[in-house]
Amino acid sequence: MYMIIENSPNTEPKGFVTFSLNERIPRILLWINHHFLLAEEYAPNTSSLYITFLCVRTDMKLVIKMQNNGQVRIQTDDIELAGNIIQSLGKFLKIEDLQTVGDFPQEFEILEQIFYQIEEYQTVRQKLSSDMAEHASIIRNFLIRAEDARLIGDISIMKQHYIDLLNLNHDLINGYQIRCTNHEELMKNLRYLNQIIQKAGNLRIGKYKTNTIKHCRAAIKENNAQLLIKSIKTGNV
Repeated sequence: MYMIIENSPNTEPKGFVTFSLNERIPRILLWINHHFLLAEEYAPNTSSLYITFLCVRTDMKLVIKMQNNGQVRIQTDDIELAGNIIQSLGKFLKIEDLQTVGDFPQEFEILEQIFYQIEEYQTVRQKLSSDMAEHASIIRNFLIRAEDARLIGDISIMKQHYIDLLNLNHDLINGYQIRCTNHEELMKNLRYLNQIIQKAGNLRIGKYKTNTIKHCRAAIKENNAQLLIKSIKTGNV
């Protein structure tokens, strides 16, 4: 639920998306009154649109502006909310294709951290795989030496090899647990990237949405955070 609050340019959200509509402001007002649960109908007596909402659930601001020339600016730090608004507005106005430009600094900061973490997880996974292969070779050597010691009756040496084998087995178990945790974190970050692709796509409509999703997937495939951010901002590369 949203409530209308006083406009405050100095405390507006940093995230935004802009686009141009071939519509008049009264049509956007109709959409606002139809889709926002307001205590009373919003009907400003101004030549342009400038309204600030406060989300009661999240305590986050949402600002919607529109000029007479059809230029619209939606300000929110929630990229998902921005996409939902655009999809809702597009459906209401029956828009087939809509290109937008946006920037979501908070989301992009998280995105860069996710890419850094993924690179670290992949490095750890490669090292663990290498260590496990090396340990497997050492285990074979311990077993062979322990068996040789048993055959010649050197029980003390045989016991030592089995103790070493037990210690190595503990190391393997710990490494496996680290590998499982590492894999879970990696999958969580990859799911986040998949979600951000869908959110980025919702910032646009029609062919522009399709292009955005395509470019975002290509950027992730190249493991290129900056290219992904650019694709989200502009829908292009």
